[in-house]
Amino acid sequence: MSSPTDKKAKQSSSAPFDFLGEFLVKKSASAQERDTMVRSSSLQESEAVALYFSASWSPPCALFTPAFARAFDILKSVKASLSIVYIGYDEDESAWNDYCSRMPWLAVPFSRQDILDQVKKKFNITGIPRIVLLDREASLVSNNVRGGDFFSLDTSRPHVLACWKKIQKLVEQTGTALQR
Repeated sequence: MSSPTDKKAKQSSSAPFDFLGEFLVKKSASAQERDTMVRSSSLQESEAVALYFSASWSPPCALFTPAFARAFDILKSVKASLSIVYIGYDEDESAWNDYCSRMPWLAVPFSRQDILDQVKKKFNITGIPRIVLLDREASLVSNNVRGGDFFSLDTSRPHVLACWKKIQKLVEQTGTALQR
């Protein structure tokens, strides 16, 4: 039987976001620039992490992705501590590269289909677009923060900032619940 100390040591020996792979990619917007590789462990620096499940071939995703990117730009302008990681559903690397290069956030590399499949299964993703919200320890905060009161096609600054406040409150409540 293991003690609470043993369990804590096991938990701290691996980074919370290891399930995304060691490195994430930030696609460059132009062919002249190089893609950037970022360690997934850097996600712990954010207050919240949104996993964005999407695909270039999906009409709802094609409609939602630009709105989500605008919302993210608003949040960056107020220095919101949110990281977004794209989890792609494209089966063609060329389509994935094109779609991903239009996104201002990180992504699990297309070449890591093993990780992509595991993450989809881990969060029971049955439809896209979908946004799963995690805290900085990779604990689940919400299995879907898209639509209605959260991220939607409404990219007005007041709506996006209100959405961020709700997300912060959810993350705070989750952290409190985990400490009990």
